Amino acid sequence: MNLDTVALLTVLGLLSLFLLKTRDHLRTFSFLKIFYFCMYRTKLGLTAMERWARKHEALLTKAGYLMIPVGFLGMIVMVEEVIRGAVNLLASTETLTVGVVLPIQAKGVFYVPFFYWIIAILFIMVVHEFAHGLIARAHKVRVKSTGFAFLGALIPIIPGAFVEIDEKHLAKQPAYTQLSIFAAGPFINIVFGLLFWGVFLLAQPAADGLFVSDGMRIMSVAENSPAAMTGFVVGSLITGIDENPIRSATEFEQAFASKKAGDAVRITTSNGEKSAVLSGTSKGYLGVQVEQARHLKESVVASHGWLLPRAFVWLVDLLFWLFVLNLGVGLFNLVPLGPIDGGRMFHTALQRVVHHRHARYAWHAVSVLMLAIIVSTVVSAFV
Repeated sequence: MNLDTVALLTVLGLLSLFLLKTRDHLRTFSFLKIFYFCMYRTKLGLTAMERWARKHEALLTKAGYLMIPVGFLGMIVMVEEVIRGAVNLLASTETLTVGVVLPIQAKGVFYVPFFYWIIAILFIMVVHEFAHGLIARAHKVRVKSTGFAFLGALIPIIPGAFVEIDEKHLAKQPAYTQLSIFAAGPFINIVFGLLFWGVFLLAQPAADGLFVSDGMRIMSVAENSPAAMTGFVVGSLITGIDENPIRSATEFEQAFASKKAGDAVRITTSNGEKSAVLSGTSKGYLGVQVEQARHLKESVVASHGWLLPRAFVWLVDLLFWLFVLNLGVGLFNLVPLGPIDGGRMFHTALQRVVHHRHARYAWHAVSVLMLAIIVSTVVSAFV
């Protein structure tokens, strides 16, 4: 059992104990007997929201209006991505499927190492919900509480957070006020994602310069794949393909870029040379998951020791995951789906152009369509 697994089980155990201890203060919704969604209300952050909103009221309200077009642009991008995923699914191509982002390695899961995952998720939740509350208070819309939420099946599985805005008060506000409040959370996640990306690009060359690349380490071998039938071993290194040396992920990708199904390749590994015939429908498929294998330069260890360079590299990798997950969560929240931010923006905008009853019907129809496509692509990732 690795450190990530131990940490994940520990956190799940602590969350279970917390929910058990605070069960009398939870608002819980159960479904299908074993699944539940619960909310734990607090007053955390309300004072800071109020202070910042009063101090920067004019700036925040204007910034909120600028968030609206960004939100709708992101919504268009996400609708296009969701539809493209549906087309790919119907066409049975091997392109886009949607995986659940979790700190576990399994089929259909977009794996993120646990400590990166928990730090990124906590950051995303805090800034997302704080932004909603901050823009709401800048418009003098009441914020009743903040808190934590959990989706679980017997034990809590997916954490969340919320800011509870007075819905009756919000409904009385102009459409542009409502839209700016809904857009604030996704907008701030996207902004932070791009900021982390910029810092990552600046820091990555320095981190890469600390290492010597050894090749690509095989992390897993798919069953019944060309790699499995040829005898590839998990943990061994790929150091060459068709007599071309392989030291980096870029070289590995370039070596396979022009390969097609049926092509024969000679692959040099730390366990000897392997010959495999690629499978697939068009693009060549080997059936291995790899990661960069590298070690610190001796000169770096001699001058800085082992701990400091590794800590620096860990922080650079954290910047990468903060970029990926902030951007991903921010954009996903703009999908016109039910009660999430994009869905509420879509419904509010519809009410400005058609009768409220027709707007509600259209909102329901689009939400059901988006949900069906997303669930189908998620399920397909596990199949």
